[in-house]
Amino acid sequence: MARDILIVLGGAHHDFEGFEAAMGPLLQEQGYAVEATYDHDVFTRLDALHCDAVLLYTSLGDAFDGTRYGRDLAPEQIEALRAWVRGGKGLLGVHSASVCCESNAAHRELIGGRFAKHPKPFSFTVYPRHCRNAITHGLSAFTVFDEFYFHQCSADIDVCLAAVHEQEVHPMGWTRREGAGRVAYLAPGHFAEEWAAPTYRTILLRMLAWCATGSTDA
Repeated sequence: MARDILIVLGGAHHDFEGFEAAMGPLLQEQGYAVEATYDHDVFTRLDALHCDAVLLYTSLGDAFDGTRYGRDLAPEQIEALRAWVRGGKGLLGVHSASVCCESNAAHRELIGGRFAKHPKPFSFTVYPRHCRNAITHGLSAFTVFDEFYFHQCSADIDVCLAAVHEQEVHPMGWTRREGAGRVAYLAPGHFAEEWAAPTYRTILLRMLAWCATGSTDA
């Protein structure tokens, strides 16, 4: 059965158009029906859209890159998204989807963490970890050239990917439950080269399938 995926984009500092161009065809190849939008008021209309999961690639937190402004989600927008997920739907946040204002506790709680900072991009190894679902089953460690995101994480996340920075382990991917719904987050994903990497695509597709259906089979 075909699954409907809504890609929500927008904000600052990131190539949202490039992400849509890379992910749209990939998801369609997997049998998903895909729609993309920059309209964040869509969160208040999700029930009418009948989609199974939202793929969130935004950079908000009232960020400004000199051209684009990433206004933080309004309380009614994030609460509508949260209620929709809690009712049995799925949310996959990628990379800067965890960027929000410090005061936006509802966003942090829904995603499972809030972006704190990152150094300049460098190459690092991402290690799959055993988790309650099969997202990392059969995968080996892989190297990315990306922004190393540091997060303030919630206590209820199930970490499935991790990386080491200065002898400290940091989550690079996780899942959590929100009521009857499912949330996943994947930290790497700033550059187009990563979007095209086979292991990265495998993880993203497994996360999305789990968010949409509760299974890692797309």
